[in-house]
Amino acid sequence: MPRHRHPSLLSPPPDAFVVRTPAQLQALASAAALEIIGVLRSEGPGSVADLARSLGRSSHSLHYHVRRLWRAGLLVKTDQRRKANRYEAVYDLVAPRIAFQEGKDRKVFTYRVKVARTILRLAEREYRQAVYRQAGRNHPLPVASRYKGWLTPRDLARIRRHTRAIDRLFRLGNRRRKGKRCSFTFVVADVEP
Repeated sequence: MPRHRHPSLLSPPPDAFVVRTPAQLQALASAAALEIIGVLRSEGPGSVADLARSLGRSSHSLHYHVRRLWRAGLLVKTDQRRKANRYEAVYDLVAPRIAFQEGKDRKVFTYRVKVARTILRLAEREYRQAVYRQAGRNHPLPVASRYKGWLTPRDLARIRRHTRAIDRLFRLGNRRRKGKRCSFTFVVADVEP
């Protein structure tokens, strides 16, 4: 029986930059690179020093990753600021979202899995930190769930709409900068043999 691929789940959003090359996927396959993208997405354009402050890291530890993302075309230089005796570049995302190109290239599949593994590792780290931070307090613990079941193409389209609505909530929250800073990670995978 042929697999049904529902275009509304697989097609990239119209405002997304589509990752097409192994170099772009390699640049995304590190936790530091994904954290950089997360900060730029939530806080807007920034220099390497700005990113380092937001991530609690040294600038030196981020230069390599920023340069790699920029060379891969995932970041753009939007400005240049004078800082003491030198200039520093200001970077931003090439697009509000990043999506992956569909295809049959084995190398692309391998890097997509690496990127997903890195995303899940970051989510695990954030979840662990939140659990330990809230242990023994009168706060509800963070939520983690996993579901497995049968979904129709229509169900998958609904999931896509809901994830886009969640994306809009996070974008709005990032502009407001009120409330609690939260993380949301999800994976939708076809588990048929």
